[in-house]
Amino acid sequence: MFWTLRPQVFGVAVGDDLVFLDLTGDEYTCLPGAARGVEIRPDAGVAGLDDELAQTLLDGEIIVQGAGSRPRFPPLPERASRDLGDLADSPLTAGAVFSAIGVLDDLRRLGRDPPVVDLLEIGGPRQAAKAADPDIIQAQARVFRTLLPWLPAEGQCLKRSALLTAFLRRRGLNASWVFGVRTWPFRAHCWVQYDGVCLNDDAERLRAYTPILCR
Repeated sequence: MFWTLRPQVFGVAVGDDLVFLDLTGDEYTCLPGAARGVEIRPDAGVAGLDDELAQTLLDGEIIVQGAGSRPRFPPLPERASRDLGDLADSPLTAGAVFSAIGVLDDLRRLGRDPPVVDLLEIGGPRQAAKAADPDIIQAQARVFRTLLPWLPAEGQCLKRSALLTAFLRRRGLNASWVFGVRTWPFRAHCWVQYDGVCLNDDAERLRAYTPILCR
């Protein structure tokens, strides 16, 4: 029997546990001890399910029978091993300030507490694939760090990462917005990274999290 994750559902094995993220409901589901023998493939196919687990996932609207249809998302990256550290923040420019204002306007239009599926769209589509200079992206991330005290997302990884991703896109740059999970205790977190460098968090903190979704 061939199974596939539903279009807005993403999954990953964390040790012996299975964790699923349903973007439509902003919900995580953790199934302790269920990952043994189960494979979640890059194409969202799910293999190795016994009948009982398959029925549990069907009842939970996590999988469908057959190939299914889902939006295109980038492949999951390796966790960032470095961060911006104590590098000095980059100076502001008029263009950076206007980009930040545009991003804030995008966020304002989504309302006070927008769902994740809407936040994922404020950055717009990814730019056409092209080589980018990591130094340029890191410099723009440091510009964003300079702006952060004036932005309404301090301490909130979700909105902070949405704003940074959208800011970089407005500057013509791509970076990976990564969602990660851990178990025992269960926690979810997100951050932005490029070329193995975390742009808005400490790399040490990320070691506890397994990526489940990349935008």
